[in-house]
Amino acid sequence: VATAGNDDEQKPARYAFTNPVWLLRTSELVAELPAVDLPLPPLAPVALLERLPDGRLQISYTGKLQNTATLAEPFVDLPGATSPWLVPPGRDFQFFRVR
Repeated sequence: VATAGNDDEQKPARYAFTNPVWLLRTSELVAELPAVDLPLPPLAPVALLERLPDGRLQISYTGKLQNTATLAEPFVDLPGATSPWLVPPGRDFQFFRVR
């Protein structure tokens, strides 16, 4: 779609493109266009491991915290875990992940 040129000022017609529709570059047309809310993709889970001054391990995370005793076993949700989560002292070696 082209805007009309202005012969008196020798301005050529203008074009604006926004895929897939040609638009007039005027504020009047922009005001008539419907707003489109596109959903944002979900954010990937994030985990931050921190050794506290007293030696304990703290896990801050988004999503669900999971653990397993060995990598041969499946990961399971850690019941009641909230961020930040302190790894209980005296537990055997464990693997953690967030999903």
